[in-house]
Amino acid sequence: MNGIGIKRFFTTLTLLLIALAGTQGQSVEELQREIDAAQAEIRAANELLSKTENDRKNNRSLLQLVQRNIANRQRIVTSLDEQIRVVNRQVNAKTRSINLLQEDLSRLKTEYATLVRATYKSQQNNNALAFLFAAQDFNDVTRRIFYIKRYTRIREQKAEQIDSVSHQLQVDIEALSLQKDSLNAIVGNRNAELSNLSNERQNYQKIDRSLSSQARQYNQKIADQQRRIKSIQDQIQRIIAEEARKSQATPRSAEEEESFIQLTGRFDQNRGKLPYPVSGGVIIEKYGSHPHPTQRGVTVNNKGVNIATERGAAVRTVFEGDVVRVFLTPGANNTVMIRHGNYFTTYSNLETVAVKVGDKVSGNQQIGNVYSGANAENYILPFTIWNGTQTQNPETWLKR
Repeated sequence: MNGIGIKRFFTTLTLLLIALAGTQGQSVEELQREIDAAQAEIRAANELLSKTENDRKNNRSLLQLVQRNIANRQRIVTSLDEQIRVVNRQVNAKTRSINLLQEDLSRLKTEYATLVRATYKSQQNNNALAFLFAAQDFNDVTRRIFYIKRYTRIREQKAEQIDSVSHQLQVDIEALSLQKDSLNAIVGNRNAELSNLSNERQNYQKIDRSLSSQARQYNQKIADQQRRIKSIQDQIQRIIAEEARKSQATPRSAEEEESFIQLTGRFDQNRGKLPYPVSGGVIIEKYGSHPHPTQRGVTVNNKGVNIATERGAAVRTVFEGDVVRVFLTPGANNTVMIRHGNYFTTYSNLETVAVKVGDKVSGNQQIGNVYSGANAENYILPFTIWNGTQTQNPETWLKR
């Protein structure tokens, strides 16, 4: 390999490593899917706000919905920033590729020009015939003819290489142009999202100021609500433990055991694919221990998620299973518990219930309606998922 070839090899290897490094993070397509999911949730929140505008005036659930929009706007901006970094890396790599191709093209043209000049000079001096007639014998003539053919072929190959490199250069230039257009579009989208984010924050501050006079009263309300939620969750946890023990203690036939295992497996395979239990619902309180969405100094420990919805919204199962409990909980209306093999799901704050213990339900079957009173702060569906007695984060199971 000559000096130019060695240089070309290491330069190409460097570009390959840069390209591979660019694939270590998320791709533009993956980032776009995150943006699409965040935008879908923003649309759902805005639609919910529009439907319940009168009911939700000056209450904390409105504040939580707007806050959720702010979080999703920030997700979009962060994803767009990462898209800009990814496409910038692609543009830089493509620019280096174009520069290398231009160097190749220049070198090939120089080599081709040298060959053409040498050929022209040979033709002028009739050197080809003289070269053949100077042969010492027939074998020497054969070798010299082969040499002339090879020389001609080298010139043809140089011309073909020039055409090939020129074509690839044009392809890369067009690809670079598209990537730059994509980059400009992403930058434009980011600027628009920053403007939207600013508007959402101003809206949040406006609502927060209007509610500030109620802060002390609401803090007491939050404290009472947290005690009530803990009582409800403790009750659900006790019932889950009872059902888990009952399931282990109850003898099952081989056929029932196989059905149980298969149902568990099917549910397990649907992580990230389960539908929301309410149409157009928006998660306003997340799973686990975290600061309260709107109240400073208040910590929430949620065993599931709270989904904001509209007045009297239909509640539907997220998967097929068996209704194992329907019970009334003070402060949370009715709760329906469904077993899906080793998994359980619970749906609380149902004003009406359309199923009973022992019913087999299919996926997406209506099992009741959420609270429909005058207080929009209670248009909430507390939803949990359990694997045996272990809580699960529903957000990792639900698909927007």
